[in-house]
Amino acid sequence: MGLLFQSLYDKEDREVKGKRSLCIALVGVAGLGLGILSAWAGEETGGKEVVEKQVTPEEGQGLLKGLYIGVVGGGAISDNDPARGDLDGPPGVLPTAFVQGSSISHAGAVGGLAVGKLFDCVLWQSGDGKFKLLPALEFEGVWVGQTYSTNVNGFLNPVPFAPGVFSFPLHFRADADVGLLTLNAKLLLATPWGVLPYVGAGFGGGIIELSNASLVTQAGPGAFFPPGLNLLTSHSASDVAPTAQGIAGLLFPIGPHWALLAQYNFVWIGNTNYVFQNILPPGDPFHVHAGDLFEHVFVGGVVYRF
Repeated sequence: MGLLFQSLYDKEDREVKGKRSLCIALVGVAGLGLGILSAWAGEETGGKEVVEKQVTPEEGQGLLKGLYIGVVGGGAISDNDPARGDLDGPPGVLPTAFVQGSSISHAGAVGGLAVGKLFDCVLWQSGDGKFKLLPALEFEGVWVGQTYSTNVNGFLNPVPFAPGVFSFPLHFRADADVGLLTLNAKLLLATPWGVLPYVGAGFGGGIIELSNASLVTQAGPGAFFPPGLNLLTSHSASDVAPTAQGIAGLLFPIGPHWALLAQYNFVWIGNTNYVFQNILPPGDPFHVHAGDLFEHVFVGGVVYRF
């Protein structure tokens, strides 16, 4: 009887051990199969990982290296040096008059395009390599649309019928389209936070196109003309001038090819001169000599790296 129980026990033990061995073998085969499938899937999707994974701040330092194009938009406010206008009267009838005042600009719209290159060159880096100074060079074209408007005083000296200076009030207004083309050099600071602050400077040229210009007489003490009279018979003129600017901004990489930017430009535009025709016979020219123009430009935009 004891031998029978021992035989049954040995048989049951062999069956349990056999099932256990079979389970271990199946688990091993399944694990091997999953490993092979994972390796195959990794090979198939490996080319997509760089695009789909989240960009780290360290990787963001180098994402925009190479050629890039940027589009910006925003607003501007200008500040002008004093301007002077010379109004020629009929020879032998009235002496030459001049108009003097500062042009006051309203806020205007800004649009621009930049094409440049962020060089794969580290000018400086911190000891731990987390901060790096990178150079960039770009061509930038900007359009600024504004209105110039100011009250000015006209002077006749001397007038035929009174000694000394005789003044009269006027109001000058013109729509201005300002086009700027500059070559900019920039220095960008790559940081471990994925944001690149930068500064720069640019030099180039600008063109200012005035349209819908008017020089209207005003009522008041010393009024020489009846009020509401536009002394100009031509209303458009343009001139070119040298320009320079200082730049400060922030660049925010948002992927392998894209970045957002916020930028401030302080722009200087040199003296300009314009010629209009006036109503005094025989249509003598009205020469406007404008002083330096200073633009405060605030823009935001997007940058794409090729």
